[in-house]
Amino acid sequence: MAQAETTEIVREHERFDYWHDVICRTYVHIDAETLPSNGPFGAELVAADIGPVTFSRVRAEPHRVRRSDSLIESRPHETFMVSLMVRGAGILSQDGREAVLGTGDAALYDGSRPFSLDLPDRFDMIVLQFAREALLQRCPVAGRLTASCLPGNAPAVGPISSFVRSIQPVAVPEDSTVARQVGTSMLDILAVTLAEQLGTGPAPGAQRTKYFLRACGYINSHVDDPSLDPPQIASAIGVSVRYLHVLFQENGTSVTKYVFRRRLARCHDDLIDATKAHMSITDIAHAHGFKSSAHFARKFADAYGATPSSVRAGARLRA
Repeated sequence: MAQAETTEIVREHERFDYWHDVICRTYVHIDAETLPSNGPFGAELVAADIGPVTFSRVRAEPHRVRRSDSLIESRPHETFMVSLMVRGAGILSQDGREAVLGTGDAALYDGSRPFSLDLPDRFDMIVLQFAREALLQRCPVAGRLTASCLPGNAPAVGPISSFVRSIQPVAVPEDSTVARQVGTSMLDILAVTLAEQLGTGPAPGAQRTKYFLRACGYINSHVDDPSLDPPQIASAIGVSVRYLHVLFQENGTSVTKYVFRRRLARCHDDLIDATKAHMSITDIAHAHGFKSSAHFARKFADAYGATPSSVRAGARLRA
């Protein structure tokens, strides 16, 4: 069910305290303070869960939010967020970096580490929030890309910006196949965007990391193909097979392990999805690139510590 909040329902002197509570309930626990404004504080928020992503649209008067070490210790939250400025400006600081955001720009930040976000003017902002692991599966080095501006006029940023702006959360039925597909697509496009933006600067090793992320993006797009193999991946991103293996070794994994991990994650999502209850476990395994159901069952148990049937049964019981 979509969440709608507005400070108009409380008395003027209580509005910012009310808004602070809304932020903490919707995102992560933060400290907040108002910034100079031409009038009384006002803010509104609409949010909805779209598959693995919580999508929200925020309009508010100037204020500042900060997440400190003490709040992280008392209220841990393993989440990533992306803010896209529809109108206004902001300054996001995290990990020793600072992203100055203007209209159309976006940036990634990590709720499990300290950050601050200054919003000095009245603004209109879209915020995406999702589990850290959901992005790290697609973009394993996402933690290095926090507080890096994704400029709205960059070719790589255009697709995710246009896609996100087009979404009306109240129009997407929650807990549906459509919602999960839309949310998953947002994460896939975001991972590709981060990969393309990386390497545009002079940071050492950035170009190698960019090729690595391109390979991850290609795998995510073709992982359901049972014939997917290193030569196909290497050819698609324009490197040799040997260099492809080196890229994955440098990031603590192998091409084969990464492919299996992504296939297993998709199978896991389908096993707990009530709309896929009509599919057999074998059908789900085959749909995501596994040729043998027995091989799938072994790999799944190794990864999740439980059998596919017990995971599905547990999901049904919780539902």
